[in-house]
Amino acid sequence: MPPTTRGRIPGPLRGESYPPGGSPRQRGARRQGPLGGPGRVLLAEQERVPQDTASDAVPAAGRQMTEPDPLSSDIASLRDFQLVLFGASGAPLPEEVIQGNVNACPLAAALVALAHTRAAALQGMVTAVQAAIQSRALGDPAGQYPHSAGRLIAVQFPGGSRTEVSSLLWMTGGRIAYCHSTTNTGWMCYIEKAYAVWRGRNAYDNLNRIGTGAADRESDYTPPDTRQVFMDLAGRCVMAHLEAGTLYEADDSAHRLTAAGLRELLNRSGNRPTIAASRADTNGRNGIEASHSYAVMGLEEQVIHLRNPRGGEAAGVDIRLPLFAERFAAVLQSSG
Repeated sequence: MPPTTRGRIPGPLRGESYPPGGSPRQRGARRQGPLGGPGRVLLAEQERVPQDTASDAVPAAGRQMTEPDPLSSDIASLRDFQLVLFGASGAPLPEEVIQGNVNACPLAAALVALAHTRAAALQGMVTAVQAAIQSRALGDPAGQYPHSAGRLIAVQFPGGSRTEVSSLLWMTGGRIAYCHSTTNTGWMCYIEKAYAVWRGRNAYDNLNRIGTGAADRESDYTPPDTRQVFMDLAGRCVMAHLEAGTLYEADDSAHRLTAAGLRELLNRSGNRPTIAASRADTNGRNGIEASHSYAVMGLEEQVIHLRNPRGGEAAGVDIRLPLFAERFAAVLQSSG
């Protein structure tokens, strides 16, 4: 693999360019990305939204912001949820993450993996201050800011960008539409929203395509591939390309991937953020979704513990190592 590709995963993790018919937003429909899952998930009912008790930060008054555009297929409205960032434990928990309507599984899986292994670092990525924000959606009349928000959220991505967003979130059917939690904590909502602003050019439709590396000819936009998404959230990483039998180090040097090397990588998943991307031809066998990213939670003897970022009762998946090597295309792990 040439160094200029930065270890981009070929085959099912790369995807294809949009046809002349245009992007999902131009066609008014969601494109099924190769790392997205089949269809829309049923979102969990959300309970009463608690107010954040943190109020000792300096207020940010008089801000005007533009909200990231919702999915073009969604009938959505904005609401100022003001979710508490973290729950009673004071730390992010992997089981809190529910992927939601956006097919951004590399992002959601990375959040699960970070909560599992680097909770303190993840907690430090997100801060909130009380604010008086007037905001607008792209569809609102020019110059008008009809939506009010009470907090300013700042997300510092390890990959570089510090991005600020309001506490407004898109709703569909009375529920938070995109990444959310089962416990009314908001850290994952705001990290995903900030990523939509930064890497998605202020549009959730573009998050539907992260992990594909597929350029949109009409908008001149190329989404980040799976490795870039992971590095944006977890820093420099190594990647085991199972289909090619190659291990790519953080500096892009390549080595032959051995069975012992893969096992060593998976053994470290208990203390280093790790995700795995399934093959396109998995077809749901053994409970594994095709072209989908999972957080790797650990390895015990010959059994790998995975977590599906879609959440729910079936989120935990155990798979034996030989079968894992057949069903998955790549493993990505933080190098530090």
